[in-house]
Amino acid sequence: MEIAVVDDEKAIREYICGLVEEQQPGSSIEAHVTGEGLLALGKRITRKWRRAKCLILS
Repeated sequence: MEIAVVDDEKAIREYICGLVEEQQPGSSIEAHVTGEGLLALGKRITRKWRRAKCLILS
């Protein structure tokens, strides 16, 4: 499963990524400071991230 986590607080990003990894071992997790940072990937975003099943925003 492809999961993107967005939060401006590093501790929260790391905590959420850890929780997700515990519940969904082997998932592809990508963390970003801002939604703009995630969207800025634009054409560089890989096909797998276009199919992301879960996006966690704060």
